[in-house]
Amino acid sequence: MKNTPVYALVAIATLGMAAGASAGGVFSTDRFGYTGTVVRYDTLLDAQNGVNAQETIAIGVDVDGDNSREHRDASFYFVENAAAYDTDNNILTSSWWYTINGSAGNGNINGNTGIGFMQLYDNDGSTDTSVSMGFDNFDGTYWTDYNLSATGSNATAANDYARFSVYDNVHDAGTYSEYALNITATGLQGVQTGSEIVANNHATGVSGSFTGLFEFGGDGDGDIYTGFYTIDLAFDMENWAFANNGSLNGAYHNGGDIYDSLFVETGAAVVPLPGAAALGFLGMGLIGVRRRFRKSAEN
Repeated sequence: MKNTPVYALVAIATLGMAAGASAGGVFSTDRFGYTGTVVRYDTLLDAQNGVNAQETIAIGVDVDGDNSREHRDASFYFVENAAAYDTDNNILTSSWWYTINGSAGNGNINGNTGIGFMQLYDNDGSTDTSVSMGFDNFDGTYWTDYNLSATGSNATAANDYARFSVYDNVHDAGTYSEYALNITATGLQGVQTGSEIVANNHATGVSGSFTGLFEFGGDGDGDIYTGFYTIDLAFDMENWAFANNGSLNGAYHNGGDIYDSLFVETGAAVVPLPGAAALGFLGMGLIGVRRRFRKSAEN
């Protein structure tokens, strides 16, 4: 299979943005994992109405005892109205590139290949129909929660590198006719300067889901892969790459660890903060270069 690297640059943070700017931000993390189910239908109408299901496939449950349905690792890089970090983006994929065996993805059955590998890549935000993101729950020092909600439609393999591996990782390109993402990261240390709030620590908790309707055209042989699939994923904190922090190697890692997380809200209401909270942000300059990698829609 072909692996095409894509680099998403997060440049020097622009602090103290003007009050009244459009709300937006960044939700960038490789910390979470997911499980779920996929239901196959023969027709779009059946899938939309949830009738005449042909098969239900478990994701993250090793029902065969052969490690073929391992828990999945996820990677996020959503950007909305945050030009200092990137243009509008839309990345949700399995983090296939991590390894402890020296070659990208080698031995990584949780992020790379297999049942439940998914890719909603978009990359320019063109399939989004709505995006809402921002911090919540100020504890007197930090903003601790970050909420992201996004809906969209018509994310195709040709334009958006859309993929979903239902049975295996071969010829799994298709179209997300519709999708909805709702996720809340908790345990963050968000600090506000002006109208921008930033947290660059990994979350300690998560809740949320991804649902979608995926149309798969088959592998060219007219076999059982052709069909319509309703996807229902739930996010959690189980993550193979994070569990191997300190041991990751190969081309893509951060000193042996997964890449840093970054949560940003732009255009936040400007409110007075305690001195300690404001001081906690001083000295933060270069956020760093974030790398994100795409498996191509072809194999």
